[in-house]
Amino acid sequence: MNALIFGANGQDGYYLKNLCQAQGIISIGISRSGDFIHGDVSDCGQVEQLIKKYKPKYVFHLAAKSTTRHDAMFENHGTICTGTLNILESVYRHCPNSKLGLDWRKYVIQTDNFQPEYKRLVSNPTLIQSLDWQPRISLQELAANMIHN
Repeated sequence: MNALIFGANGQDGYYLKNLCQAQGIISIGISRSGDFIHGDVSDCGQVEQLIKKYKPKYVFHLAAKSTTRHDAMFENHGTICTGTLNILESVYRHCPNSKLGLDWRKYVIQTDNFQPEYKRLVSNPTLIQSLDWQPRISLQELAANMIHN
């Protein structure tokens, strides 16, 4: 049993990888940096290739640029929105039994007033943190819930 972790080089990826290993799940990390498969979740062809190759039981999208600066807007959009769509489409086409995790929104208290359409696009704990939303549970509890559901 294996899991693909997009954004494995970040803090959240580190904890999730350790949690997967503790559960006997082989984690395959994808990141733009670090000692992982070098990749970019906004590259549809690469995402599709990874999903086809590994046929993961779990897919986690933790990739993000940890900033809300205006000049990172398009990179954030590519990583979060396009990346999410790339994963969803690739799983749908090539590995429909993969588990993609839970809706992160029910695990945070939203302190900012965003439009509902924008809230639906948020699938990433790093972005949630950068928006100053407050966690209701710890990252480890959240990751454990994702794995067990």
